[in-house]
Amino acid sequence: MKPLTLLACLCCLQFLAADDKDAAAKKELEALQGEWHVVSVSGLGRSLPWMDYRDAGVTIKGSELSSKLFTGSQVSTFGRVGKRTTPAARPVLGTILRDREKTDEPKPQPLAFRLDPAATPKAIDVEFKAGPETLTLLGVYAIDGEHLKMCLAVPRAARPKDVAAGDDRVVLVLARKPAEDAARVKAIKEAREQLAGTWTVESGRFDQDELSAADAKDFRLTFGDAGVKWEEAGKAEALTVDLDPLATPAAVNLTVAAGPRKGELIRGVYELKGDALTLRLPFSLDYPRPPDVAKELGIDALLVLKRAKP
Repeated sequence: MKPLTLLACLCCLQFLAADDKDAAAKKELEALQGEWHVVSVSGLGRSLPWMDYRDAGVTIKGSELSSKLFTGSQVSTFGRVGKRTTPAARPVLGTILRDREKTDEPKPQPLAFRLDPAATPKAIDVEFKAGPETLTLLGVYAIDGEHLKMCLAVPRAARPKDVAAGDDRVVLVLARKPAEDAARVKAIKEAREQLAGTWTVESGRFDQDELSAADAKDFRLTFGDAGVKWEEAGKAEALTVDLDPLATPAAVNLTVAAGPRKGELIRGVYELKGDALTLRLPFSLDYPRPPDVAKELGIDALLVLKRAKP
Protein backbone atom coordinates (compact mmCIF):
# COMPACT_ATOMS: atom_id res chain seq x y z
CA MET A 1 0.00 0.00 0.00
CA LYS A 2 1.29 3.40 -0.90
CA PRO A 3 2.19 5.70 2.03
CA LEU A 4 -0.41 8.26 0.93
CA THR A 5 -3.16 5.64 0.80
CA LEU A 6 -2.19 4.34 4.26
CA LEU A 7 -2.34 7.86 5.69
CA ALA A 8 -5.78 8.38 4.16
CA CYS A 9 -7.03 5.14 5.79
CA LEU A 10 -5.72 6.18 9.19
CA CYS A 11 -7.47 9.55 8.89
CA CYS A 12 -10.74 7.81 8.02
CA LEU A 13 -10.42 5.54 11.05
CA GLN A 14 -9.86 8.56 13.29
CA PHE A 15 -12.97 10.29 11.95
CA LEU A 16 -15.04 7.11 12.41
CA ALA A 17 -13.80 6.78 16.00
CA ALA A 18 -14.71 10.41 16.70
CA ASP A 19 -18.20 9.83 15.23
CA ASP A 20 -18.65 6.74 17.40
CA LYS A 21 -17.55 8.69 20.48
CA ASP A 22 -19.99 11.53 19.74
CA ALA A 23 -22.80 9.06 19.14
CA ALA A 24 -22.10 7.30 22.45
CA ALA A 25 -22.05 10.62 24.32
CA LYS A 26 -25.34 11.65 22.70
CA LYS A 27 -27.00 8.35 23.63
CA GLU A 28 -25.74 8.62 27.21
CA LEU A 29 -26.94 12.21 27.47
CA GLU A 30 -30.42 11.23 26.30
CA ALA A 31 -30.59 8.57 29.01
CA LEU A 32 -29.83 11.15 31.72
CA GLN A 33 -32.54 13.66 30.80
CA GLY A 34 -35.27 14.52 33.31
CA GLU A 35 -35.77 14.66 37.06
CA TRP A 36 -33.57 12.90 39.62
CA HIS A 37 -33.97 12.52 43.39
CA VAL A 38 -30.96 13.04 45.63
CA VAL A 39 -30.03 9.91 47.60
CA SER A 40 -26.86 11.19 49.27
CA VAL A 41 -24.12 13.82 49.09
CA SER A 42 -20.72 13.13 50.62
CA GLY A 43 -17.09 14.19 50.39
CA LEU A 44 -14.60 16.77 51.68
CA GLY A 45 -14.54 14.80 54.94
CA ARG A 46 -18.28 15.21 55.48
CA SER A 47 -21.66 13.80 54.48
CA LEU A 48 -24.55 16.18 53.93
CA PRO A 49 -27.57 15.68 56.25
CA TRP A 50 -30.77 14.57 54.57
CA MET A 51 -32.51 17.79 55.64
CA ASP A 52 -30.24 19.75 53.27
CA TYR A 53 -31.23 17.86 50.14
CA ARG A 54 -34.68 16.35 50.80
CA ASP A 55 -36.40 19.02 48.66
CA ALA A 56 -33.52 19.69 46.28
CA GLY A 57 -33.72 17.26 43.38
CA VAL A 58 -31.61 17.55 40.24
CA THR A 59 -32.93 18.37 36.76
CA ILE A 60 -30.95 17.50 33.65
CA LYS A 61 -32.11 19.33 30.54
CA GLY A 62 -30.00 19.18 27.43
CA SER A 63 -26.39 19.58 28.52
CA GLU A 64 -27.26 21.50 31.69
CA LEU A 65 -28.06 20.36 35.21
CA SER A 66 -29.72 22.47 37.89
CA SER A 67 -30.60 22.03 41.55
CA LYS A 68 -31.00 23.95 44.81
CA LEU A 69 -27.85 22.12 45.83
CA PHE A 70 -25.89 24.42 43.54
CA THR A 71 -26.90 27.59 45.40
CA GLY A 72 -26.18 28.98 48.84
CA SER A 73 -23.22 30.36 50.72
CA GLN A 74 -20.00 28.52 51.41
CA VAL A 75 -19.02 31.05 54.06
CA SER A 76 -17.85 29.57 57.33
CA THR A 77 -17.96 31.18 60.73
CA PHE A 78 -16.12 34.37 61.58
CA GLY A 79 -14.03 35.61 64.47
CA ARG A 80 -13.59 39.04 65.99
CA VAL A 81 -10.82 41.27 64.75
CA GLY A 82 -9.15 43.51 67.29
CA LYS A 83 -10.05 44.15 70.91
CA ARG A 84 -13.68 43.85 72.00
CA THR A 85 -15.32 47.17 72.81
CA THR A 86 -18.79 45.83 73.62
CA PRO A 87 -20.06 42.94 75.78
CA ALA A 88 -20.48 39.53 74.18
CA ALA A 89 -23.88 38.98 72.62
CA ARG A 90 -26.41 37.34 74.94
CA PRO A 91 -28.73 35.43 75.20
CA VAL A 92 -27.67 32.73 72.75
CA LEU A 93 -30.98 31.87 71.10
CA GLY A 94 -32.25 35.44 71.15
CA THR A 95 -29.10 36.62 69.37
CA ILE A 96 -29.27 33.89 66.72
CA LEU A 97 -32.92 34.75 66.02
CA ARG A 98 -32.48 38.52 66.11
CA ASP A 99 -34.02 40.64 63.37
CA ARG A 100 -32.06 40.74 60.16
CA GLU A 101 -32.53 42.11 56.71
CA LYS A 102 -34.54 39.75 54.52
CA THR A 103 -32.77 38.63 51.37
CA ASP A 104 -34.11 36.90 48.28
CA GLU A 105 -33.54 33.19 47.99
CA PRO A 106 -30.70 32.53 45.55
CA LYS A 107 -31.83 31.06 42.25
CA PRO A 108 -30.35 27.77 41.10
CA GLN A 109 -27.57 28.30 38.57
CA PRO A 110 -27.74 25.82 35.67
CA LEU A 111 -24.37 24.16 35.20
CA ALA A 112 -23.14 23.12 31.77
CA PHE A 113 -21.56 19.69 31.50
CA ARG A 114 -19.90 17.38 28.98
CA LEU A 115 -19.79 13.58 28.97
CA ASP A 116 -17.17 11.16 27.77
CA PRO A 117 -18.70 7.68 28.12
CA ALA A 118 -15.76 6.14 26.24
CA ALA A 119 -13.33 7.01 29.04
CA THR A 120 -12.50 4.54 31.84
CA PRO A 121 -14.10 5.37 34.20
CA LYS A 122 -16.69 7.43 32.34
CA ALA A 123 -15.79 11.13 32.54
CA ILE A 124 -17.82 14.27 33.14
CA ASP A 125 -16.76 17.92 33.15
CA VAL A 126 -19.00 20.48 34.89
CA GLU A 127 -18.58 24.23 34.41
CA PHE A 128 -19.78 26.96 36.76
CA LYS A 129 -19.34 30.68 37.20
CA ALA A 130 -17.28 31.93 40.14
CA GLY A 131 -17.58 35.69 39.72
CA PRO A 132 -16.03 36.66 36.39
CA GLU A 133 -14.20 33.34 36.18
CA THR A 134 -15.51 30.07 34.74
CA LEU A 135 -14.23 27.02 36.57
CA THR A 136 -14.35 23.41 35.44
CA LEU A 137 -14.90 20.54 37.84
CA LEU A 138 -13.34 17.33 36.55
CA GLY A 139 -15.25 14.20 37.46
CA VAL A 140 -16.28 10.65 36.73
CA TYR A 141 -19.70 9.04 36.74
CA ALA A 142 -21.45 5.68 36.65
CA ILE A 143 -24.97 4.64 35.70
CA ASP A 144 -26.40 1.64 37.53
CA GLY A 145 -29.96 1.00 36.43
CA GLU A 146 -32.11 3.76 37.94
CA HIS A 147 -29.17 5.29 39.83
CA LEU A 148 -26.59 7.85 38.75
CA LYS A 149 -23.38 8.47 40.69
CA MET A 150 -21.16 11.48 40.04
CA CYS A 151 -17.81 12.18 41.67
CA LEU A 152 -16.54 15.73 41.12
CA ALA A 153 -13.16 17.05 42.19
CA VAL A 154 -12.82 20.49 43.76
CA PRO A 155 -11.69 23.29 41.40
CA ARG A 156 -8.19 22.78 39.99
CA ALA A 157 -7.89 19.26 41.45
CA ALA A 158 -7.13 16.24 39.27
CA ARG A 159 -9.91 14.08 37.89
CA PRO A 160 -10.86 11.27 40.33
CA LYS A 161 -9.94 7.74 39.32
CA ASP A 162 -13.08 6.21 40.80
CA VAL A 163 -16.53 7.14 42.09
CA ALA A 164 -15.59 7.41 45.76
CA ALA A 165 -15.71 10.29 48.25
CA GLY A 166 -12.48 11.94 49.36
CA ASP A 167 -11.00 15.08 50.88
CA ASP A 168 -10.78 16.77 47.47
CA ARG A 169 -13.98 15.52 45.86
CA VAL A 170 -17.74 15.24 46.31
CA VAL A 171 -19.94 12.26 45.44
CA LEU A 172 -23.55 12.86 44.43
CA VAL A 173 -25.85 9.82 44.28
CA LEU A 174 -29.13 10.27 42.39
CA ALA A 175 -32.12 8.01 41.73
CA ARG A 176 -35.11 8.19 39.42
CA LYS A 177 -37.47 7.39 42.30
CA PRO A 178 -37.32 8.46 45.95
CA ALA A 179 -36.25 5.61 48.20
CA GLU A 180 -36.90 5.05 51.89
CA ASP A 181 -33.66 4.93 53.85
CA ALA A 182 -34.52 2.34 56.51
CA ALA A 183 -31.14 2.62 58.25
CA ARG A 184 -31.48 6.40 58.59
CA VAL A 185 -35.07 6.18 59.81
CA LYS A 186 -33.99 3.70 62.49
CA ALA A 187 -30.99 5.85 63.52
CA ILE A 188 -33.18 8.97 63.81
CA LYS A 189 -35.68 7.12 66.01
CA GLU A 190 -32.89 5.91 68.29
CA ALA A 191 -31.32 9.38 68.47
CA ARG A 192 -34.66 10.94 69.48
CA GLU A 193 -35.04 8.35 72.22
CA GLN A 194 -31.51 9.05 73.48
CA LEU A 195 -32.16 12.81 73.54
CA ALA A 196 -35.52 12.60 75.30
CA GLY A 197 -35.54 14.45 78.62
CA THR A 198 -33.99 17.58 80.09
CA TRP A 199 -30.41 18.70 79.54
CA THR A 200 -28.71 21.47 81.50
CA VAL A 201 -25.98 23.69 80.09
CA GLU A 202 -22.76 23.01 81.99
CA SER A 203 -20.50 25.31 79.97
CA GLY A 204 -20.13 26.90 76.57
CA ARG A 205 -18.96 29.73 74.37
CA PHE A 206 -20.74 32.29 72.23
CA ASP A 207 -19.46 35.32 70.37
CA GLN A 208 -15.94 34.11 71.35
CA ASP A 209 -16.57 34.53 75.09
CA GLU A 210 -17.17 31.80 77.66
CA LEU A 211 -20.67 31.59 79.09
CA SER A 212 -20.69 32.97 82.63
CA ALA A 213 -22.36 31.33 85.62
CA ALA A 214 -25.18 33.84 85.18
CA ASP A 215 -25.51 32.91 81.48
CA ALA A 216 -25.75 29.20 82.33
CA LYS A 217 -28.18 29.66 85.25
CA ASP A 218 -31.46 27.84 84.48
CA PHE A 219 -30.26 27.37 80.88
CA ARG A 220 -31.73 24.03 79.78
CA LEU A 221 -33.16 22.16 76.81
CA THR A 222 -35.99 19.65 77.15
CA PHE A 223 -36.47 17.24 74.24
CA GLY A 224 -39.81 15.53 73.68
CA ASP A 225 -42.04 14.16 70.93
CA ALA A 226 -43.04 17.66 69.79
CA GLY A 227 -39.48 19.01 69.62
CA VAL A 228 -37.43 20.89 72.19
CA LYS A 229 -38.27 23.50 74.81
CA TRP A 230 -35.36 25.97 74.99
CA GLU A 231 -35.21 27.80 78.34
CA GLU A 232 -32.69 30.61 78.72
CA ALA A 233 -32.53 33.96 80.52
CA GLY A 234 -36.01 33.54 81.98
CA LYS A 235 -37.68 32.90 78.59
CA ALA A 236 -38.82 29.76 76.80
CA GLU A 237 -39.03 29.03 73.08
CA ALA A 238 -40.60 25.96 71.42
CA LEU A 239 -38.63 24.52 68.50
CA THR A 240 -39.28 21.56 66.25
CA VAL A 241 -36.33 19.22 65.72
CA ASP A 242 -35.01 17.34 62.68
CA LEU A 243 -32.02 15.04 63.19
CA ASP A 244 -29.55 13.20 61.01
CA PRO A 245 -27.28 11.13 63.27
CA LEU A 246 -25.72 9.43 60.21
CA ALA A 247 -24.41 12.67 58.73
CA THR A 248 -20.78 13.65 59.34
CA PRO A 249 -20.91 15.41 61.74
CA ALA A 250 -24.35 14.52 63.12
CA ALA A 251 -26.75 17.31 62.15
CA VAL A 252 -29.74 19.01 63.75
CA ASN A 253 -32.29 21.50 62.43
CA LEU A 254 -34.15 23.65 64.96
CA THR A 255 -37.23 25.48 63.66
CA VAL A 256 -39.22 28.05 65.64
CA ALA A 257 -42.65 26.47 66.18
CA ALA A 258 -44.83 29.51 66.95
CA GLY A 259 -44.92 33.27 67.33
CA PRO A 260 -43.58 36.06 65.11
CA ARG A 261 -40.41 34.07 64.30
CA LYS A 262 -42.31 30.92 63.31
CA GLY A 263 -40.52 28.99 60.59
CA GLU A 264 -37.06 30.47 61.25
CA LEU A 265 -34.51 27.70 60.81
CA ILE A 266 -31.22 27.15 62.66
CA ARG A 267 -28.87 24.56 61.15
CA GLY A 268 -26.49 23.02 63.68
CA VAL A 269 -24.35 19.99 64.43
CA TYR A 270 -24.10 17.90 67.57
CA GLU A 271 -22.31 15.09 69.33
CA LEU A 272 -24.12 12.75 71.73
CA LYS A 273 -22.17 10.47 74.05
CA GLY A 274 -24.25 8.88 76.79
CA ASP A 275 -25.30 11.64 79.19
CA ALA A 276 -23.15 14.30 77.48
CA LEU A 277 -24.43 16.42 74.58
CA THR A 278 -22.38 18.98 72.66
CA LEU A 279 -24.31 21.34 70.40
CA ARG A 280 -22.86 23.86 67.96
CA LEU A 281 -25.06 26.47 66.29
CA PRO A 282 -24.18 29.30 63.88
CA PHE A 283 -23.97 32.84 65.25
CA SER A 284 -26.73 34.00 62.92
CA LEU A 285 -29.47 32.59 60.71
CA ASP A 286 -27.49 34.05 57.79
CA TYR A 287 -24.63 31.62 58.43
CA PRO A 288 -24.52 28.05 57.05
CA ARG A 289 -24.38 24.88 59.09
CA PRO A 290 -21.06 24.64 61.00
CA PRO A 291 -18.60 22.19 59.40
CA ASP A 292 -17.71 20.42 62.66
CA VAL A 293 -18.56 20.33 66.36
CA ALA A 294 -15.73 22.28 67.96
CA LYS A 295 -12.88 23.16 65.57
CA GLU A 296 -12.33 26.82 64.58
CA LEU A 297 -15.32 27.88 66.63
CA GLY A 298 -15.14 31.59 65.81
CA ILE A 299 -18.24 33.39 67.06
CA ASP A 300 -20.55 30.36 66.81
CA ALA A 301 -22.38 28.96 69.84
CA LEU A 302 -20.94 25.88 71.51
CA LEU A 303 -23.06 24.41 74.30
CA VAL A 304 -21.90 21.54 76.51
CA LEU A 305 -24.90 19.94 78.21
CA LYS A 306 -25.43 17.20 80.75
CA ARG A 307 -28.51 15.08 81.16
CA ALA A 308 -30.51 16.20 84.19
CA LYS A 309 -31.25 13.59 86.81
CA PRO A 310 -34.93 12.59 87.02
